[in-house]
Amino acid sequence: MIAFNQRLFYKSRVPIRILKPWKNLSIPKKLYFVVGLMASLIIIELLTLNFSMGNLSAVRAFVGGEGLWTKGQKQAVYQLQRYALTRDEKDYQGFKYALKVNDGDHEARLEVFKPRPDMNIVRRGFIAGQIHPDDIDPMVHLLQRFHRISFIKEAVSAWTEGDLLIDQLKISAESYHELISAGNHDHSSFKKISDRILELNNRLSVVTARFSLVLGEGSRWLERLVFVTLFSLVLTVECVGLTLTFFTSKEISSGLSSLIDVSKKIGDGQFDQRLKIKSNDEIGQLTLAVNNMGALLQKSYTGLEEKIRKRTQEITEIALENAALYDKATDAVKMRDQFLSIASHELRTPITALLLHIQMLDRLVKKSGDKLDKEKILDFTEKGIMMSRRLAIPIAI
Repeated sequence: MIAFNQRLFYKSRVPIRILKPWKNLSIPKKLYFVVGLMASLIIIELLTLNFSMGNLSAVRAFVGGEGLWTKGQKQAVYQLQRYALTRDEKDYQGFKYALKVNDGDHEARLEVFKPRPDMNIVRRGFIAGQIHPDDIDPMVHLLQRFHRISFIKEAVSAWTEGDLLIDQLKISAESYHELISAGNHDHSSFKKISDRILELNNRLSVVTARFSLVLGEGSRWLERLVFVTLFSLVLTVECVGLTLTFFTSKEISSGLSSLIDVSKKIGDGQFDQRLKIKSNDEIGQLTLAVNNMGALLQKSYTGLEEKIRKRTQEITEIALENAALYDKATDAVKMRDQFLSIASHELRTPITALLLHIQMLDRLVKKSGDKLDKEKILDFTEKGIMMSRRLAIPIAI
């Protein structure tokens, strides 16, 4: 049923136009609306049930009133027949008294169908017809609301016909009373009136039976109407409540699910992820916040990448310069090592010769003692000076 309602909801243009402002409502307002709508529908159900119970109570009151009406009519005929036998005035007055129920209902019927009925007269008539005061208002409402319905219309027609027959019965009873009061003993006249009274009594029995039958049909029709109405309202409450609950929960769960997925992707570094804002409620506002957060993170990440790229470029340039300087330093070290190798080679020969001459001079001095060989010493000394000069010349240069 929910899936069927969902297809109808999306295929129809009218619900789509209604869906847009519904989406823009805040989540608390949506929940309040759903609860308020269901509460309103339940109140409507209760009012409908109260209306139905009132009408059914009115039908019940009419059925009871019909029984009292028939009882009064039968009692009146009985009193009239007794009056024909006893010729006692009390029996005739009993006939009139028995018709007070019928007269009260007749008065109420005439007044209730006026354009502006006087409810005091209506109440007085129904109370005279022995109707309970609590049943009077439902009966009046039933007559005024449903008088065009075939069942009620036919029942009122039977009621009207019964009142006309009661009037004819009163005329026949008055004629009976006049004959007896005048002391007329004409048997044919009495028989004629008696036959007329018997005919009216039979016709009244048919009318009351028709009234009861029609009211029974009307009662069953009203019960079916109440059942269909209440069933329709209950079905409407359930469908509307379930549909709104389904769409609201689906919208919330779908929005939260999308937000969770996009948040995870943004957390993984996919800052270009964006969500479509479908409403202006809390989910829509949260979606807008997530989109703004993603945009800010993407902007910050792009700026950070640019700074890293520039810094990397600077570091690369510095590394290249350091590499060039390292190459130059390496070349200088190589040249230094080569120079030192050559210099050490060039210095080693004269130093070795100088060391030999100094050692020979030292031996000569030690062997000669006090007798020094001046020439040899000078020779060694000159050679040592010469070698020292050879070492000193490159340094001076």
